[in-house]
Amino acid sequence: MLWGAQYVSAQNGFHMELDFGYMIGLAERGGAYHIDRALYNMHTNSLRLIGVYRLQGPFSLGAGAGMERYQEPGYNTLPVFATLRYTPLIRFPRGYVYTDVGYSIKTSTLTPGLLWDVGVGHQWMLRRHFGLKAQVGYNLKQFRMEYWTSELAPVTVSQWRHSLSLSVGLVF
Repeated sequence: MLWGAQYVSAQNGFHMELDFGYMIGLAERGGAYHIDRALYNMHTNSLRLIGVYRLQGPFSLGAGAGMERYQEPGYNTLPVFATLRYTPLIRFPRGYVYTDVGYSIKTSTLTPGLLWDVGVGHQWMLRRHFGLKAQVGYNLKQFRMEYWTSELAPVTVSQWRHSLSLSVGLVF
């Protein structure tokens, strides 16, 4: 079995993760304005709950949801997303490359929009069903906002924030 060393671990099958993330905003561009890190202290705090299932071989699939607060300017989001992970190295079985793709739900207080994350991560299993994880990556987030013009017609504008994301979490 070629990939045997990669997916034989204490977390075979399904497991859950609770992530706390911090994103350092690099730039935000779009139809309303353009801002950069040099002028604004753009940052984000996020809390996500993710269910992950390890497939045969080096792949894992999952789904998650969370709460995120983007600062300067301020947005609240509720992302719902799918995650795909790939473990490329046999000698590094707890390291992985990941991507998250999803959408933030719109309510009266939550800003909708697409999201995409890509990066690398690592897990440290301390017990059979308990461990820690860390991830570093790139986050691209869309904020879809409606503005009312002087003609009383709504105009939808998209802003795109580029961020460096750092997260730590619990695996159970």
